[in-house]
Amino acid sequence: FDAAGDDVFVHRPTTAYISGTGFYNYVQSFDEVTAYATAGGVDTAKLFDSAGNDKFVGRPDYSYLEGPGYLGYASGFETVSPYATAGGLDTAMLFDSAGNDKFVGRPTYSYLEGPGYLSYVAGFAEVKAYSTAGGVDISMLFDSAGDDLFVSRPESAYLSGTGFFVSGQGFHSVSAYARLGGTDTARLFDSAGDDNLYGRGNAFTFQMPGVSSFGEGFDLVEAYAQNGGANTLDVLDVDYLFEHYGDWL
Repeated sequence: FDAAGDDVFVHRPTTAYISGTGFYNYVQSFDEVTAYATAGGVDTAKLFDSAGNDKFVGRPDYSYLEGPGYLGYASGFETVSPYATAGGLDTAMLFDSAGNDKFVGRPTYSYLEGPGYLSYVAGFAEVKAYSTAGGVDISMLFDSAGDDLFVSRPESAYLSGTGFFVSGQGFHSVSAYARLGGTDTARLFDSAGDDNLYGRGNAFTFQMPGVSSFGEGFDLVEAYAQNGGANTLDVLDVDYLFEHYGDWL
């Protein structure tokens, strides 16, 4: 348990400790360790993976990292940071709050933040963020130096490349940026309603009922009208190769 000041909880597969002003509590070789931040202060939890396949689940009020033979659980911490550095195929699932939240996904680190919390993950091969609790939530995805693929659908979007996969589900707006090199592709899939695709220069905006998808810097943009509605195109003077399929107006 924490103190009234600013405390730090550090968990590894075989050891863990919580420390703050005037105290240090250490444990070793426990299969499950749970830390509670309830006494006040701005508290931080740092969770480290094993050499196996590990899974992190981050929520505004609690988070945990688990893998072969261990579980590290943190409750009530303002910032939770898991690190996947020891090997294995590690995945992270981040969940939003009822307020306005922002997800940022990059090849080497990602985070989801909102009122009173921050879930920051580093080194995970797969990161999935979920916007299900309410608020007006946004997602921002950034490419690698290699060849990357951005796929946007009404309910979800992801950006993937060599060694990474970052996705957001249920977000009101998604922005994807291809800035670091490689040959990057964006694939846009329509909704069942009336959608509009606008493109100028190196950017595009795909507006669907209740959600928008923005992209910048891609080499190839493919638009698919498959699900119905009256879909319109306004793509002129673009710097990228543009291809469209299906029924567009």
